[in-house]
Amino acid sequence: MAHARLKVTQRTWIHSGVYEVNPDRKRRTDDGLSLSTRNATGVIVPWEAGYDSEIGRTRMPGHYIVGG
Repeated sequence: MAHARLKVTQRTWIHSGVYEVNPDRKRRTDDGLSLSTRNATGVIVPWEAGYDSEIGRTRMPGHYIVGG
């Protein structure tokens, strides 16, 4: 697993991660300490982009986030 967050401007950001897909991780014998990618079947890459509006300056202040 790895993830990073990039602040594009003062009010916008991009956040993404990479997670390994490995069926061996569901076995009872897996202790969770192995860093091997043996038998990995792929990765999942979730992401989000967000915007923080300034309270008092906009009609609808808040956090706006889209992702996939």
